[in-house]
Amino acid sequence: MTTKEATSEESGGAVTEGPATLIVNPSAGQERFVRRGQPTWRLLRVIDLLSQRFELDWHLTDGPGAASVLASGAADRGARAVFALGGDGTVRECA
Repeated sequence: MTTKEATSEESGGAVTEGPATLIVNPSAGQERFVRRGQPTWRLLRVIDLLSQRFELDWHLTDGPGAASVLASGAADRGARAVFALGGDGTVRECA
């Protein structure tokens, strides 16, 4: 699993809603969110938008069950919201 943090500097300092976690399945769907180890513009845009409202950290899943572990960890750390970016399986694991 890969972990990243979006800083309030990247979001223009507009953090207002508290901590949140974005869980990303990097290979979901036809529009992959990571290519050659780098986030695509689609993923960067989602991170940018969420970072405008939340203290955001984001994680890439690395296989079945990873999203569930990440979502549970986010809740344990007090995340006010958990966002899932991927397919049905990713969303189901995060619920």
